[in-house]
Amino acid sequence: MAKKLGKADINDLVSALERQATDILAFAGQAERKTRTELHDLKEKFRERVDVFEALLLTIESKLDDLSRDKRDRLRRQIDELTLFVLSKSVHSNIEFCRLVQAGDEMPLWAREIFARDVAVLERARERLSDPQYADRVRQDDLANIDTMIGILTELIAKAPQLPVFKPQRWADEYYQEYVFK
Repeated sequence: MAKKLGKADINDLVSALERQATDILAFAGQAERKTRTELHDLKEKFRERVDVFEALLLTIESKLDDLSRDKRDRLRRQIDELTLFVLSKSVHSNIEFCRLVQAGDEMPLWAREIFARDVAVLERARERLSDPQYADRVRQDDLANIDTMIGILTELIAKAPQLPVFKPQRWADEYYQEYVFK
């Protein structure tokens, strides 16, 4: 049987969500002052913060049904505001990062995988921001920027170095019988 969270537990989760949003703002503000190499590290830390934020968000949303309707509605509004804030910072962070990556010739070896993950994040952000409940708070320009970013990232993925794919299974299929059944 799942343990019901008390009021204090949910307040702790919301406080943790707010701390993550504050950290995300701090990381986003640092991007302008970093070199290209430092920016890659900062971007990865930023992504980790956003991932933690999303995990906390899912945890809180799964527990909201345990609350009274008034408290639940108030928390949903608060969570929605934090979510819009984080989505906005994530989009702006991606724009800044892509601008710097496009300006240079080199990309890290893992760029293809990271950019693919960014495309997925942006697609989720677009889906969430397109929700009718946000219609009065989201500009169409923001949604267009997300589409532009997805296009830029797709182009960067095509140009990014690809990690080699090793297929040990092929070797095993070809030589297993020869060496094992001699």
